[in-house]
Amino acid sequence: MVGVVLASFCFLTDTFDVAVDAGATVGNATQLRVSYDLTGDGSFERVETYRYFATDPVAGWERYRETAGLAAATGTPGDLANGTVRVEIWNAIGSGPSTVSLGSLSTVQLPYQ
Repeated sequence: MVGVVLASFCFLTDTFDVAVDAGATVGNATQLRVSYDLTGDGSFERVETYRYFATDPVAGWERYRETAGLAAATGTPGDLANGTVRVEIWNAIGSGPSTVSLGSLSTVQLPYQ
């Protein structure tokens, strides 16, 4: 979770490019959600869940991007004032292990200036 003191919403959408590898596992899919607590009161006023990304059973990084599209969005976007942003990534389908790069291979850009 990342704390933000003040940021202005710029009417764009989240962008992300996450490196995912399920190795030789068949039937896995990774999913990502971004939640915004705009005022830092512990309540998330905006939640965006993206469609899952079905991985292939070949070792090597694959790219999960926001172009997968939104599966669901609740609440209204707004400015952050002492707010918090939470990004969650999980295995939505399948029971095998997947690896997500949290280093320089993955990025998440928020719609704020």
